[in-house]
Amino acid sequence: MRPLGRLDALNRFLLRQQYLRGTFAARLFWQHVGQDTSIHASVGYLSPSRIRIGDKCEIRHHSFLDARCNQNWGIQIGNGCRIKDGVMLASYGGQIDIGEQVLIGRLCTVFGHGGVHIGAFSMIGPGVVIVSTNHVTTMSGRKFQEQGFTRERIDIGEDVWIGANCSVVAGARIEPRTVVAANSLVDGLLRGGWLYGGIPARRLQIIPESLDPKVSARVDFRTWGLTDWIDPE
Repeated sequence: MRPLGRLDALNRFLLRQQYLRGTFAARLFWQHVGQDTSIHASVGYLSPSRIRIGDKCEIRHHSFLDARCNQNWGIQIGNGCRIKDGVMLASYGGQIDIGEQVLIGRLCTVFGHGGVHIGAFSMIGPGVVIVSTNHVTTMSGRKFQEQGFTRERIDIGEDVWIGANCSVVAGARIEPRTVVAANSLVDGLLRGGWLYGGIPARRLQIIPESLDPKVSARVDFRTWGLTDWIDPE
């Protein structure tokens, strides 16, 4: 493996300092920060005493965690999770519970009014919106903003993959080992072992037991975490 170029090495050093500062501040204010966890200095938060995060996690640039609630914790993140850039996690009186080894992609939004659970080893693609509340809208003469909202829990099982730009709305339940195609709307129960897609999401095909050999030859297992980089050619 070739050594990093000087500018690449300097960039990594400066980036590391930003993560050291952010993690140090989180350890001062958050309820719990696990070992070997990295939090960027640009990460914002409210009610940090109600945020728990496990070991070996990373939270990247400009994400925001709002843990305001009446419970002991509002946001709980399990070991080994990766929260990418620009993610918004807001409990808004409820709770957001994220299992171990979960990946949440860039620019995702999770609102926990009614409670949100994301099972271990699940992947949430970029731009996904998960909202466990619904605004009341009637023609009563009152403005929609004045009519309040309802709360309903969202449960996402273990080892689920939700593709980019999906919406998961209040009351949705996704069973373990389910795949949801990009740009879909999930508003009910999705059974495990199936690929779903559409608005609203419907069954498209069963997930195969094994890959075609031609596809297997192209599989890459790199995770592109904070310690990964491309080796110069």
